[in-house]
Parts: sequence; structure tokens; C-alpha cells
Amino acid sequence: MTKNIMKRCTYCGREHGAQSAHCQECGTPFTPFAERAKPEGAHPASSAGPGVCRANRDMVHGALWCGGGLLVTAITYGAAVGSPGGGHYIIAWGAIVFGAVQFFRGYARRSGTPVCRSDLQLLLNTAARLETVDRAKAVAMYEEIVRSFPGTRASAEAHRNLQVLNGQRH
Repeated sequence: MTKNIMKRCTYCGREHGAQSAHCQECGTPFTPFAERAKPEGAHPASSAGPGVCRANRDMVHGALWCGGGLLVTAITYGAAVGSPGGGHYIIAWGAIVFGAVQFFRGYARRSGTPVCRSDLQLLLNTAARLETVDRAKAVAMYEEIVRSFPGTRASAEAHRNLQVLNGQRH
């Protein structure tokens, strides 16, 4: 009986077949660190792997979402303050938070280091604050944390919070 040998990504934890050269999820190469360490200039800048390209794309999309949310918030607030009888404005929490999560996830992939615990705690705290303002956005943020950071304490906490929030829906 032949046992199917699997490689587990050291960054995201996804399993792959033994023949895989890099993680299909995050692009982390499966080659030993000593083989990856090359002198500067050994690879041209244009030979970025799929993980770096995805990380850059996540960072750009995250910055656009976050910036767009902040812009909508600023414009509507300015219009509300400038109107003679006051007015209403929009705080685009969903776009701002989603963009921040995307940006930091891309940044972590690009730098090759996992997001630090304080960043994850900040995301959890933001989602917790959203629970009282917009429950649906809080649920979406918890789901993103569970999906983006599997196997972490933050993911476990987000999963517990999702169970509590979903349990409240009768």
C-alpha cells in the first residue's frame, strides 16, 4: 500500500501533492530556504512568482477599496456638514474594513511574514465594534478572518463569534 505524500505550505497550511513546486493558494515556494537564498541580482525584478503577483494585486485592490470607502465617507460628510439644515452622511465601513483586510493580507504575503498578532487583534476588535453598528458587516469580517488566517487564534475567535452571532438569528 502506497501512502500519498503531501506537502503542507509553511505559510498558509494548504496541502499539495509531492510534485508541487509552490503553494497554489499563496505562492510560497516549497524549496528549502538555503536554495531560495540567492545573491542580490540573481533574479531579475520581472521574474516575480505567482505569490508576489497575487500579493501586489491584493494590496492594490485593498488600497482602492479602503480609499474609496474613505472618499465616500468624506464626501458625504462634507455635503452633510455644508447643507443648511444639516444632513445625513454615509460611513462606508464595509469598504474600509474589507480594503484594510485585503491590503494587509497582500502585504503579509508579499513580505513573506505572517500578519502579527496585534494586527489580527485589531481586525477582531473592529469586527466586534461593527456588531452593534452593522451586524451583517461584522459577520462578513469574521468570515474573512476565518478564511484568510486559518489555524490562528484569531480565526478560532472569529469562528466562535460567528457561531454566537448566527445563534442569535432565530
